[in-house]
Amino acid sequence: MRRGRAFVASLFISGEQNGVDENDPDKRNSGGDNYKPNSTKPPDSSATEESNTEQPFHPVFDQLQERQEPSDEQRPSVDRSRRDSKPFWAQLNSREWITVGAAVGAAAAAIASVFVAYWTYSVMQQQWSTMQAQLREMRSSGNDTKNLVKATRYLATAARDQATNTGDLVKAARAQARAMDRLREAGESQAAATADLKSATQRQAKNIASLLGGMMIAANASRDQANATRDAARASAQGNEIANAAFLASERPWAGVEAIRWNAIPSVGSDFTTTITIRNTGRSPALALTGSFSASLRSGPIMEIPVLEKCAPRCSSSTVLPNGTAAYSPTLAKELLTADVIRRLADGSDSILLFGRIDYVDDAGRPHKTFFCNWWNGKIATYSSCNRGNSAD
Repeated sequence: MRRGRAFVASLFISGEQNGVDENDPDKRNSGGDNYKPNSTKPPDSSATEESNTEQPFHPVFDQLQERQEPSDEQRPSVDRSRRDSKPFWAQLNSREWITVGAAVGAAAAAIASVFVAYWTYSVMQQQWSTMQAQLREMRSSGNDTKNLVKATRYLATAARDQATNTGDLVKAARAQARAMDRLREAGESQAAATADLKSATQRQAKNIASLLGGMMIAANASRDQANATRDAARASAQGNEIANAAFLASERPWAGVEAIRWNAIPSVGSDFTTTITIRNTGRSPALALTGSFSASLRSGPIMEIPVLEKCAPRCSSSTVLPNGTAAYSPTLAKELLTADVIRRLADGSDSILLFGRIDYVDDAGRPHKTFFCNWWNGKIATYSSCNRGNSAD
């Protein structure tokens, strides 16, 4: 800062001393004999010493203080009316412009110095804050160090106690090692015993396998024998059933139609009555025997045989002994036998259908039934058996 102020002062003094342009003949001549280019008044030595005593930082300011205002005789005589008519910048010579430029540069340098100083202050302020934070951290680190020292002492005490306990643990470990040796020896003995037991178990397993093989063979033989026995029993049962069925069939009653007779050939104005004889050809009585028979006219060939229901309980029942008989007489009313019907019966266009059923039980209470079907063949004037509708059980 002091160097900047000294530089500005030197420029100012140089401009004052060189106020008249040496190259301007008008200005140089108007000064007369008193004009001296680049002339300066020698400073008073006593004033310089006094100025140096008060402001010792630079000699330029001493020159400013020693400089005295020139008298009217010393000032050059200049045409003031001519100078005042020009703008102030036009009145400046080259040296004055240099002086102004230097002053502006000095001012800019001073402003830059101020900004640099402010920036330096800010940086130093930040460094100061940082140093204070570091100081606080160092104080905190000091407290942490004290705590660490305490913890280290505690750990040392714990390590000492642990060393003592470790000695006890070593003794216990040695005792445990000896116990483990004894257990190992016992384990080896047990392993040897286990190996012997394994060998014995393997031999026993082989024996059991052989025994199981024999048992399997015996079981297969027993199974085959059981199958054979079952087959024999089934055959015997079937034989018994067959024998029983044959016995029952031979001893049971068998009731069926033995003969069919009619009183006369169908004619106009007469009933046509047919007598049916039933005989028991079995070896036991036919109990509760009932018969249900019907005679009806049919046109054309017989296509369907009607099925009669059991007559009981509306019909009377009877017992037919072995080789005994029973008779039933169904009648076709004369009102149905017209001349046209008789003619059609004669040429075979119509027929008389005679059908019925016989129901009875044996002495064991088992029911039996017999179905019967015949038709009148007018061409030969007799009854013939139907193609179906005749069965017995």
